[in-house]
Amino acid sequence: MKRVFILLFLVCLTVSLLSACNTKDTIQSDVREDIGESVVSKQEEIFDVGEVTEEQEESEIDGYSESWMIDLHKTDYEGDLLQPIDSFTLNWQKTSDGWISDGENIDYLDYIRLYYDLQEGVSFSFSLYQRTLPQTEALNNYLNQMVTINYEGEVLLENADKANECIKIYINDQEQKIVKVSQGKGNGHIDYKFHIDTKSAKEDITKISVICK
Repeated sequence: MKRVFILLFLVCLTVSLLSACNTKDTIQSDVREDIGESVVSKQEEIFDVGEVTEEQEESEIDGYSESWMIDLHKTDYEGDLLQPIDSFTLNWQKTSDGWISDGENIDYLDYIRLYYDLQEGVSFSFSLYQRTLPQTEALNNYLNQMVTINYEGEVLLENADKANECIKIYINDQEQKIVKVSQGKGNGHIDYKFHIDTKSAKEDITKISVICK
């Protein structure tokens, strides 16, 4: 009789232990499920915030959705380009037939452009090519004093104060602030890009003047 009681006790104990284990597994499973849903929820929140931020940044870039460029001068390669220069003056006027350009020492420069880039904004740029490098040596040295970032990406100046002192850029008769000057180079040419702080839209630009003295 005593053995029967002992046997029944052991059976009950075994059943209790098994029930406790199942309950623990259920609780752990529920916890894991809750944690998993929480992680997924947090990831979705982060992803949604990232998408909104990206759209906001894209919509805040000067109101433009794509790049644009204006070619400002067709260089006259047959002109008198033998004299050394250290300055230039450029003037453009938009007409119903296109752009009319004139100025001083304008044909010593190549690829004179005003353009907008989604990342860098609006800039005025030109190149000095090998054909005029000897004549523009003094001008090149002068421009190098204004460069804030050279072609290797090295920061030379912390601001564009020198450029704003030496070069004046006007759009529709409004003086523009130069924020940085970057330098590039290629096979036989040196490039200069003057980044300006402007909100002018391409279709609204009718007059551009640049004075380097």
